[in-house]
Amino acid sequence: MVLSRKNQFNNLSNSATADKTGQRPSSTPFQWSKVVSGQTRTTRSFTPTVVQTSVPAEVSTDPDNEHMSEPSEMVTRQLVRPFLKGIENNSVLIDITDIANIDSLCAELREFNKDSLANTGYEDYLGHLPQRRKYLNRTFLETMWLTGSPGHLAITTEGLTLSDKKTYIKGFSSFLGDSHITRLSLERLPFLPTKLLEQDM
Repeated sequence: MVLSRKNQFNNLSNSATADKTGQRPSSTPFQWSKVVSGQTRTTRSFTPTVVQTSVPAEVSTDPDNEHMSEPSEMVTRQLVRPFLKGIENNSVLIDITDIANIDSLCAELREFNKDSLANTGYEDYLGHLPQRRKYLNRTFLETMWLTGSPGHLAITTEGLTLSDKKTYIKGFSSFLGDSHITRLSLERLPFLPTKLLEQDM
């Protein structure tokens, strides 16, 4: 027998709220975290992180349009936010799955140090670990930064478009080593569009 999305959700809510007498009082639906663990816990969305970045317009080679430039194009990108404990505290994870030359990437990250050395005498970008981190079939580079520095804030908030004008990267802070990360496996879900499933969860 196949239940509709509404019936399945109601059955889940009613079974979670049934009291010892077998009565099932009507109440507002429970969040999935309450149904699974019996108590409300701090949860984070597993949906992709969506950011809007600007792609610089190419410089025109036409002499007549030498001083004219079109506005930058806004592009929406979906990024995977990794839920990983850092090997080093306060490290920043950068998705390098689609980056062929890691040395070139690191060279561009070191560009943050030019102004910082002149202004403060400290480097913003401190380097990266040799180990590659895996999450959801993606590969991440664990990098270290001077916490709160301009480079650290830039890579974790605005991100960076590399010199090829196409590749965009953004850093995500790792979790502390004593953090507790719970991974849930969901099975036998109804065949529904992702948005409808997320509404029920």
